[in-house]
Amino acid sequence: MVAKRQAEPDVWVIEETGADELLSLGTEAVAWLLTLQRATTVDERLGVLTDWLAAQAGVSALRFIDQAGRVRADAGPEMAACSWWRIAGAEAAGVFQIGDDGAVDVNKLSFVLGAVAPLLRGALAYECAVRRARRDPLTGLQNRTAMAEALAAEMDLVVRHEAPLTLLVIDVDHFKTINDCFGHRAGDAVLRQIGERLKAHSRTGDLLFRYAGDEFVVALRQTDEAGAEQAARRLRHLIERAVIQHEDHIIRVSVSVGAACAAAGDTAEALFERADQAMYRDKADATRIRLAAGPARAAEPPSYGIHGQ
Repeated sequence: MVAKRQAEPDVWVIEETGADELLSLGTEAVAWLLTLQRATTVDERLGVLTDWLAAQAGVSALRFIDQAGRVRADAGPEMAACSWWRIAGAEAAGVFQIGDDGAVDVNKLSFVLGAVAPLLRGALAYECAVRRARRDPLTGLQNRTAMAEALAAEMDLVVRHEAPLTLLVIDVDHFKTINDCFGHRAGDAVLRQIGERLKAHSRTGDLLFRYAGDEFVVALRQTDEAGAEQAARRLRHLIERAVIQHEDHIIRVSVSVGAACAAAGDTAEALFERADQAMYRDKADATRIRLAAGPARAAEPPSYGIHGQ
């Protein structure tokens, strides 16, 4: 059932285990497989697998690396000696690195990994589909659906821990003119470039979204009003410095930016609405970036301006 590849003599190729082969391991293996099937996510299935291999196949250490090169499981001590096991198929789900101190039951290990292979492949495929459904295909940023879920979670942190959170709404000025003059492919090139600039110049913890059309949203964790001012100016400057070449045309854009800082009593919808309205006020006065500082109070104006550069 398992054969070594000649080109890679240290890599075992895992073929799917048949029912008879799995039954040969006894009722415990069948019960384990049922537990594995009840698990749904990649991490849950890898956890069940790791526990069973440690107890039944003498595996002291296991690492799983998925098709994107990410380490998804890393259990046990550092591996002085190991073997590599790759799940067979054109769309390989990933590879296992198994600690091998001489006590591993290779036959049992082959059957078990062969049983987990289709389940793990299915979980990875589902995970990939969910991830694609939450991504904007043009820019690679998270989309509006992902934004709603992420902001709900962030607002919970604001309420529970008073964690500072700022939302920036960025809109391309005169985007329709770009499409009309240079074509929609040029407009797509502009949006891709803005997405790339946001990804390249944002902090690790920042959340980036393409909200709709030519509108982008950046959620800045641990950022108060002073940090919002600095971030808004910096991102505006970085985007407006971009020189975008499309076919024989050189395109430069300007953007309008609105910012709002979360406060007690806020909802994600209210925070976005304040930042969005601030962006429209900025669009009416291109020399300023508008910051909505919090929910409006009866005796106070709802926002104040930050002078742009």
